[in-house]
Amino acid sequence: MVVKTLLLTSYFDREYVGFPLGIAYLASVLEKNGKKVDVLDVNAKNISKKKLHRIIKKEKPDLIGISCNTGTYKEALEIARISKDAHKKCKVVIGGPHSTFSAKTILEYHPQIDFCILGEAEYTLLELVDKLENNINYYSIKGLGYRNGKKNKIFINPLRRFIENLDEIPFPSWHLFDLNNPEVEQAYNLPIFKGDKSITIISSRGCYFTCSYCYSEKFWGNRIRYRSPKNVLNELKKLKKIGFKSVFFEDDTFTMDRKRVIDICKLILQEGLEIKWGCASRVDRVDLQLLKTMKKAGCIYIYYGIESSNQEIIDRAGKEIKIEDSEKAFELMRKVGITSEASIQFGLPGETIETAKNTIYWLKNKLKPDRIAISLTSLYPGTVLAYTYNIDGNDYEKGYKKDLFSQWKENKFIHGVNVYQTDFCNETNLKIIYKLVKKHLGAKIVGGYINK
Repeated sequence: MVVKTLLLTSYFDREYVGFPLGIAYLASVLEKNGKKVDVLDVNAKNISKKKLHRIIKKEKPDLIGISCNTGTYKEALEIARISKDAHKKCKVVIGGPHSTFSAKTILEYHPQIDFCILGEAEYTLLELVDKLENNINYYSIKGLGYRNGKKNKIFINPLRRFIENLDEIPFPSWHLFDLNNPEVEQAYNLPIFKGDKSITIISSRGCYFTCSYCYSEKFWGNRIRYRSPKNVLNELKKLKKIGFKSVFFEDDTFTMDRKRVIDICKLILQEGLEIKWGCASRVDRVDLQLLKTMKKAGCIYIYYGIESSNQEIIDRAGKEIKIEDSEKAFELMRKVGITSEASIQFGLPGETIETAKNTIYWLKNKLKPDRIAISLTSLYPGTVLAYTYNIDGNDYEKGYKKDLFSQWKENKFIHGVNVYQTDFCNETNLKIIYKLVKKHLGAKIVGGYINK
């Protein structure tokens, strides 16, 4: 039999949608291997839950894949329920960070989920589709969680080995996303590029660092795998050819390998490729010459995780940067003329009202970024902080804490989602900090990862 796969995004309430690279790569690998696959970005196409039900009922996909993180997990469960209600015979697989760190809990609590994928999903999903098509049991698939037997016993298989050569993965299946639809185009355009048709790409996977609030190190194995500069250039050329004028690199730290960044810039310049781009970096991984080279090759924007102005807080978080690194990097950004964004969070261990106030004043008077993104320290499964606070997948089945920062979100003063926070993030503290943020930083605050 031929398995018809439908890949879905999870619903979320955010002004900037962003291109769903995860399911785009999954689709590209399935297509490359001759599988029947379609995608549906429910956010970009503004698909209501009633309409989603009608679509699934009409199309009758055999396998529905849902991508989610902890913040969109509840909506992913709702999509799974809708899927089963619309087409009882379909199988539902969920993947992403939350699935990776909470697979056993998900399968225990939610019968509408048939499979969980743990870690890098491309070849796990492909093997699952192969097994289903050939009516072969899937019990040995690495990176898969499932139920089996009369008692629905849960099995979580060992993780699959990482894909060593990222160049072997085909480019995302852009053609499945209706990119010429004005509504979709607007959803994917990044506000920093001011109206340009823009999209996100990724040129590496992983991170060397072990920040206590981040799951990247555990998800990707405390290493970085890179695509070759030539492969990156070829993707940029294809994106340019289909109408994109700007791109944002979603790598955890695009500038981690200085030589590779310079090689990519040289290829862009040699090709005469006129494209604007931005990236995320670390303040200790840039220098004057590198920034000049990046700007010459089209870089107009860099996002930095700063987190706090208090060195003790930064050290406790395992960030491995110095306050002086941040100040120097932002001074260089002004000198070169690249738009800077500082991302901070309130609530890391050691945070007090006084340290939070100092961070606000430091941002305003010393760092002086062009843009500021604010979040509240959250306890995501798979992170050191979640372990410290004894928060795991079971806690996310019991319900989230009371939403203490609705006012922040209404004024677009915060990015992130309502998940478990640290002790500092209580109603009293947040009211005090909110007033200070609004007074001193309001004009520079962006409402999401790179939102307007």
